[in-house]
Amino acid sequence: MVSHWTIDVVVMLALVSAASALKCYKCKDCANQSAQVEECSYNYDTCMKIDLSGHVIKGCSRRVECSLGTIERGAVDAWNSVKNWIANLHEDIEVPQDAQARVVGCCEHDYCNSAVTKLMNPLLLLLPLMMYYLQC
Repeated sequence: MVSHWTIDVVVMLALVSAASALKCYKCKDCANQSAQVEECSYNYDTCMKIDLSGHVIKGCSRRVECSLGTIERGAVDAWNSVKNWIANLHEDIEVPQDAQARVVGCCEHDYCNSAVTKLMNPLLLLLPLMMYYLQC
């Protein structure tokens, strides 16, 4: 028989882990400023990274904004949504009407909108090979 105290602890731990907010890197001009860690509010469930003709923006976003499609495929609705998102969230950034977005990346785990994460994944594939050669 499981004690009442054990059930209470398990429920509390589940609530605490479910309540922890997503953490993303945030910067308005990432080429000229270092990214800060941002704890996303409850209605922001993804991290986003956008490259607008060399002007990189990172921050919290909503999954629906990411699921509208990729801009590179000509998804005009997605581009308008992204422009509105930038205008609403980052009022000091002017997005030219003819700006071309090259990369829109969305992800759903802590700190996933950093460039380092994307560079590290292929390197991790080489780790077993390197370990093999080091043992020989």
